Amino acid sequence: MYFVLEQERETAFMVSFEDANPGHDLKWSMGRLIPPDEKPSGLKLTVEEVRDAYPDYFTEVPVDFCSRRMRERLEAVGVDNIDYHPVEMVDEATGKHIDKYFAMNVLGRIVCMDRQRSQFTEWRKRIARIQSLVLDPAAIQGMRVFRMNEYPDVIVVDGDVAEALRGLPGVALRPAEGWSDAHRF
Repeated sequence: MYFVLEQERETAFMVSFEDANPGHDLKWSMGRLIPPDEKPSGLKLTVEEVRDAYPDYFTEVPVDFCSRRMRERLEAVGVDNIDYHPVEMVDEATGKHIDKYFAMNVLGRIVCMDRQRSQFTEWRKRIARIQSLVLDPAAIQGMRVFRMNEYPDVIVVDGDVAEALRGLPGVALRPAEGWSDAHRF
């Protein structure tokens, strides 16, 4: 069984993302390594809402972020196709540096949507919305974590990875079968 990895709405907070080497917006969702001469640098998250604790997973479009704890859980179950980039996370009000966080570059974009059975809306020959997702398991070929090529904002994880991430603040796991993006809008 596969799940869509999303940010839990209840843990959302205001944050600003900076990259000293801008122009990476699309590179985070391409599903491949960022070339060495284009590597992100000076990645910084400025937290605009003070909290006692921050979630282990969150998104500041177009980048997904995870805590050290989430990274360790992913690595413990054998996920080896995420390129992690350290991020300086700072509380704007106090200047306090917050525990280690990483920008996640998920390596692997797979054409895996069953277009015959899925319900979706296209705009300019691209998928604009998904009303009901159906994956083609044969196309996935055992990948444990990947982006959907048809809709690269979506990160899909297998059942073992989902189990490892369950309970982490910020992590929402929704069954991929029948998944809709309606709650995002």
